[in-house]
Amino acid sequence: MRTEHTFAFGMPRSGFMLVDDAAADRADQWATEGATLLRRLAGESLVRFVCPVPEPDRTTLALELGLRCAEAWWHRDLNGRTADVNNDELLRVRGAQGHLVAAPAVYAPGGLVLLVTQLDNRRALAEIEQQAASRGAVVSVVTQAPDDYVREELLLTTGYRRTCDFYEGTLTAMHQRR
Repeated sequence: MRTEHTFAFGMPRSGFMLVDDAAADRADQWATEGATLLRRLAGESLVRFVCPVPEPDRTTLALELGLRCAEAWWHRDLNGRTADVNNDELLRVRGAQGHLVAAPAVYAPGGLVLLVTQLDNRRALAEIEQQAASRGAVVSVVTQAPDDYVREELLLTTGYRRTCDFYEGTLTAMHQRR
């Protein structure tokens, strides 16, 4: 869906509208056309709005609309090698769990992605990364709840960078912007 100066791709999911990709001709247009665009796209559905860290105007819009940060994604490159593995293979080590997944073609990282969903400590992170790299993963992504400062510190000290935040809420219940 688009307005004159903004566009967004929304994908209906079970119980919510995922708005994964969006752009504005100029960053300040998020403040003028972004809210209208998101309301039209999401309707009355719960919306999950992806806000890349390098695009603070999208994050500002999410906050102004009353969306709350549901999770952050942190990335780090791995030294994976090509391997013959199944997509969505579950990996488990003591203290960590994740999945090997293929990234959408638009991201094309050159191999599989390790998506870490459960993590207890630095040792477990190193072990699951090593296991994933040996199976062809070239990137590790770790999810973090917004109030999990212990995980945030672990990720910062192990070379990860926060790249994307996911904001959620219902737009129709929010006040119109003035």
